[in-house]
Amino acid sequence: MFISESGKTFGVRTEQWKFIRRSTTNEKLLFDLESDPNEEVNVASANGDVIENLENIILEYEESVDAGVADIEWSDETKERLQNLGYLQE
Repeated sequence: MFISESGKTFGVRTEQWKFIRRSTTNEKLLFDLESDPNEEVNVASANGDVIENLENIILEYEESVDAGVADIEWSDETKERLQNLGYLQE
């Protein structure tokens, strides 16, 4: 299983399922890779329990990333560099 993050699109893939959540549109895509390996049929509406489980994985990931960044003590120089690069906001 892996979690990938690209902008505001998050995905989780297991052996059977591939779930994609687009945060900007709240679009949810779920594919059953065993019966639909080409990912042609979105089965999200018929599998709410699967979506709930996979969304929890994404939420745990988001919380762990947020917690990790919040706990870091940056030097003033490092903060300035990160702000100049657009990674941190004041």
